[in-house]
Amino acid sequence: MSAEKEKKRLIISIKSKAVIMIIVFALVLCAVSMWVCGRVINNVTDEMYQTNATDLSSTTAQIVDVGRFVRLRDEVMRIYRETPEDQRVATPDADEKPEAYETYVSRFSAVKETEDFKELLKTLKKIQNVNHVDCIYLVCVDFESKRAVYIVDAAEDGACEPGSFDSDLDGNEPVLSDPKAGFPAYVSNIDPYGWLVTAGVAIYDEDGTPVGYAVTDISMEQIRYEKIGYVMRLLTFLLITVVLICVIGLIAVHFSLVKPIAQLTVATRNYFKKKETQDVPNENKRVFSELRIRTGDELEGLAYSMAQMEDDIDEHIRKMVAMHDELSESRQYANEMTELANMDSLTGVRNRTSYDREVKKLDASIAAGDARFGLAVVDLNCLKAINDTGGHDAGNRAIVNLCRIICGIFVHSPVFRIGGDEFAVILQNNDYEKVETLVDEFMEKAGCKKGQPKTDPDHVTGAIGYALFDREIDTDVLDVFRRADRNMYECKTEMKKA
Repeated sequence: MSAEKEKKRLIISIKSKAVIMIIVFALVLCAVSMWVCGRVINNVTDEMYQTNATDLSSTTAQIVDVGRFVRLRDEVMRIYRETPEDQRVATPDADEKPEAYETYVSRFSAVKETEDFKELLKTLKKIQNVNHVDCIYLVCVDFESKRAVYIVDAAEDGACEPGSFDSDLDGNEPVLSDPKAGFPAYVSNIDPYGWLVTAGVAIYDEDGTPVGYAVTDISMEQIRYEKIGYVMRLLTFLLITVVLICVIGLIAVHFSLVKPIAQLTVATRNYFKKKETQDVPNENKRVFSELRIRTGDELEGLAYSMAQMEDDIDEHIRKMVAMHDELSESRQYANEMTELANMDSLTGVRNRTSYDREVKKLDASIAAGDARFGLAVVDLNCLKAINDTGGHDAGNRAIVNLCRIICGIFVHSPVFRIGGDEFAVILQNNDYEKVETLVDEFMEKAGCKKGQPKTDPDHVTGAIGYALFDREIDTDVLDVFRRADRNMYECKTEMKKA
């Protein structure tokens, strides 16, 4: 009876078990790898796009002219509220617009001809072009009807008209109870836009009250298609790997099993010295340590060796992971300290330390013979009078308002606060090419106007001067700065005569 039982117990040979184990392990590995890679790719891309959309919305909210936006918003909402509810038509999803919708949005046609609308649209398109995104727009929330009403839409195709609105807030209802929360970044897939990541950040007035929202849409269609292609290539590679594993396993088991086991035991003991694994050890599942092989032959020696190897490798990896985490935290702290050291705490632009560092780089490029840059120097007018009239808080607000004007004009160049009320702009890229036009634009926004009060911190004026590097007369950045500074003081002198 015992011999019969023994015979039945050995019907499935070691060779067959090994073949089955190889095939099952390879298939499970393939399936798990596909699932993990798909999840990781989705999570990483979604998080990256959501962060980009939020950052761009935040930048837009800080750059736009709040005064223009509030005036335009009030006019749009006035027309919106004067329109009976049964004549308000939500923005249709289809390309063809119904007649009722065209009739409704025609009420706002005069809004598009205003200077406020044109300037805000111009600013949004600049931001879009610089950052290569699909759509940036400004909206306000009508808390009574619980709708987001479009004020300005800079989309190249299919831009929403002023006064148009979506039928509902589409999952962004928390903004009704907390206006400062804005529209947290989310990913959607709706016709006809496809995969989009959307984020909205509140626009604040000088009192810190949300007056509207800057919203960014970034298309994820291309990255989704690329992800499918990548997954398909990965699937092909894994399938080929599975086939190779099975073939190699079958050949190895076919020729012999017991003899190589003794050799594998020795190789296992030396494995850690030859190759380090990069996988993070799983504390809850230790594969080799859980094996229960009690055969009294080479298999038991192999099981013991694999368990010992697992312990050694896991311990080593844990040390490496701990060291990596410590280095990452140190690096992050150093980056944060560097960023704080280079940022002006009042305006948020770069400070004098950062400017000095850029000057050294420019001097190096001058020495190398490949320098091409310019400097613009801007100085706030009447800061002392503003401080005397409204206090230092008013003076600080005037400095911030002047900085906002500078950053809104010189969008392609870094801006530095190098003194109390003095700013420097290192002209480059498109700003270098169109510096005269940009200086005229600055004078239009911040130049002295007849009858304008000189102590109003919300309507500041400033003098500007610029100079372009000329290798015939300039030996370093300081030479360029002196010429720009001299031109700025000439501008200030002319302003005093006005």
